[in-house]
Amino acid sequence: MLKFRVLRLLQKIILPWLSFSFNDATYCYWIHLYNSTWANERAVEVPIFQKILAAARTKKVLEIGNVLSHYQPIEHAVLDKYEVAPGVINQDLVNFSPERKFDLILSISTLEHIGVDEEPRQPKKATRALKRIKTLLAMQGVAYVSIPLGYNPVLDQLIFDDSKLFTAKWFLKRNSWLNTWSEAELTEVKRSKYGWPFPNANAVFIGQIKA
Repeated sequence: MLKFRVLRLLQKIILPWLSFSFNDATYCYWIHLYNSTWANERAVEVPIFQKILAAARTKKVLEIGNVLSHYQPIEHAVLDKYEVAPGVINQDLVNFSPERKFDLILSISTLEHIGVDEEPRQPKKATRALKRIKTLLAMQGVAYVSIPLGYNPVLDQLIFDDSKLFTAKWFLKRNSWLNTWSEAELTEVKRSKYGWPFPNANAVFIGQIKA
């Protein structure tokens, strides 16, 4: 237990001084008390998606999974089946039929839970949910999703296949107990396991979907 506490302290102290690269840009690791981001994949996911959102020139934005509101003020719509919070739409993604479509859709480590952490268990439901995102995009709209690899084998297989669903694919791999990450190729992460050798995600997929 003492060793674990020392490690968490080192992560919290050292990580803010480091940076990581993704898609030709350099990011600072995201350090926040909520969900102890210095110790998991949120350290890299949040800054990447914050940048995507900040660059958006539209108010027609949907976030699937209530994540960003825990780290910054938001104005966009949020869809989350389970988390009850002001402004959050509590509906199932696969059945979601909004009055309007969206120019930008974001989802941070949410889709892998669909059908796997629900009752009744339906592992293939996550694939349906992922494909549903494309139908919610307005003309010339774009979606970005992050998915930890090794958590949902059905989604992993869809990602690894030469699927026409994704217009771009990126991968990040965790390199150390300090929770440092680097961009990687598919071959480097294809056999990644969730929770091993490091806690939580050891590799993350970020995918782009265009209308």
